[in-house]
Amino acid sequence: TYDKEHKVSFPAGSNESHLAKQWLFFQTTGQGPYYGQFVWFTKYHEPKVPSAVERYAKEINRVTAVLETHLSKQADDADGNRWLVGRRFSYADLAFVPWQYYAGMLAKDYYKSDDYP
Repeated sequence: TYDKEHKVSFPAGSNESHLAKQWLFFQTTGQGPYYGQFVWFTKYHEPKVPSAVERYAKEINRVTAVLETHLSKQADDADGNRWLVGRRFSYADLAFVPWQYYAGMLAKDYYKSDDYP
């Protein structure tokens, strides 16, 4: 393992380890593909297909709502932050950062980050 001290991971076989893997699977099967398809249909696909853009815009909002709902139920850590698994930052959180960061820019007409504190 690359993270023997579990700075961003959890001990193998622990409940947290399983939960982090579940979030990673959600990112790789939900967020990544849907956000990527949104970019494809808004930036590159010709001719434009409004129904595809709308579908993937809805997926961006759905995935964000799943994250927001889960995080709203998590306890704050010592600094007042909330994380996907346990009460600390992990690779599960990191996996969502790139697409979520760009969602507000790439889908600005369909996604309002202010709706998801």
